[in-house]
Amino acid sequence: MFNLDAIIAGLRSTDNRWEAILDLKMSHNEEWESSLIFLLNDPDWVVRWCVSEKLGDLRLKTSIVPLIKCLGDSDSNVRRNAMKALEKFDESVVLVAIPYLGHHDFHVRGNLCRLMISFGSRIVSILRHEMHGHNTMIQNLILFIIYKINPSQMESIIQEALTIPALQKSAVILVGMRKKVALISWLIPLFSIPKLRRIILYSIRLIGKKESFLFIVRLLTFPHTAQIAEQIILKIGTPMLPHLIISLTKPGFSKSRLMVLIFRIGPDRVMDKLYILSKKNYEIDHLVTTLNAR
Repeated sequence: MFNLDAIIAGLRSTDNRWEAILDLKMSHNEEWESSLIFLLNDPDWVVRWCVSEKLGDLRLKTSIVPLIKCLGDSDSNVRRNAMKALEKFDESVVLVAIPYLGHHDFHVRGNLCRLMISFGSRIVSILRHEMHGHNTMIQNLILFIIYKINPSQMESIIQEALTIPALQKSAVILVGMRKKVALISWLIPLFSIPKLRRIILYSIRLIGKKESFLFIVRLLTFPHTAQIAEQIILKIGTPMLPHLIISLTKPGFSKSRLMVLIFRIGPDRVMDKLYILSKKNYEIDHLVTTLNAR
């Protein structure tokens, strides 16, 4: 029969420590839980180290919060054992742990992120539901955890995140990281929000200039996206000129709209190409003459 007081006294003694560690490992008494939780604040790191492991072995859900707080322990060995203990609770720890993603201690936040990532895909549906209703830090960490778990299956989650104000900046960056041109269409409606414009332009550049710039020019052909596409083109500026010139020769584009954009950006770098096109097309020739005269 094991005695907790004797075991703890042994943990504090350098002479009997290893025997006490083995006794604690071999014991299994759920009635000790409240005493073990209290001992998580013991001045001796060895006691905290062993007790955190034991609480994981007992797997009583009332130990989850104390163990989460232990992830911020001053000793790295204790933090490591607290992490191992929480892993034994599996996904049942997730909903309890989410509010602590906003904890003031970066050790707690970081270790909880690593813990949730280790649970893998089985907790993604829980995390997705929890993207709503928390503060900005927690919501963004949840999105980060989902991305780290399975970056290849993010499209629908990113699309949802783009509708959540606290997650929009992070979601816009993730669109760029996916490097899929088709996803640019998700960003177009958001360009009307001033605080997102710079980050949307950055995301578009992440996707790749050639592919994304051509896509943006094509958006000029749709009435519901044309105005915002113009704003993006003007913001990007000179790098858009070759794509505007190419579009002058394609059906479906308004040549007058393209020419106005070219002249607003500054046509000097493409004027030779404009003159070549103007010799082949009367409308382009007329537009060049008219816009040059302004």
